[in-house]
Amino acid sequence: MRDPAHPAGIKVLIAANFLAAAGFAIGSLPATGDRFIGCLVLAPLHVLLGFALWRGYRWGRILMLLYAVFQGAALTVGSVISILMLAGQPPTANTYGILGLAVFLIPFLIWTAVYLARAPSPPAARSESE
Repeated sequence: MRDPAHPAGIKVLIAANFLAAAGFAIGSLPATGDRFIGCLVLAPLHVLLGFALWRGYRWGRILMLLYAVFQGAALTVGSVISILMLAGQPPTANTYGILGLAVFLIPFLIWTAVYLARAPSPPAARSESE
């Protein structure tokens, strides 16, 4: 088994993925329809990402990098749409939720993408017999 010693940045990403998975799992309980399906898809995805980063798999880093870039872009677009919708209408809880997430997640997703793009690749996995 590989030594689970990781750089601090990878530890942060592992923790963030497992916390996101727990959040989506808990969020799926009161959700219905599209939100329920989204939570059921995203919770296992974050577990998979966290496990892949913990094990040091290269595909986990690549998938996390792609996820961070596309999620950052989607959240930015969602924030712009929410701000534009505020013109002439009272804000809803959904609008506050998107803007609140954007304040914290967009900088974190940018850091994630930059960190993973610049971080050295993990060493090749050793076999169990070594």
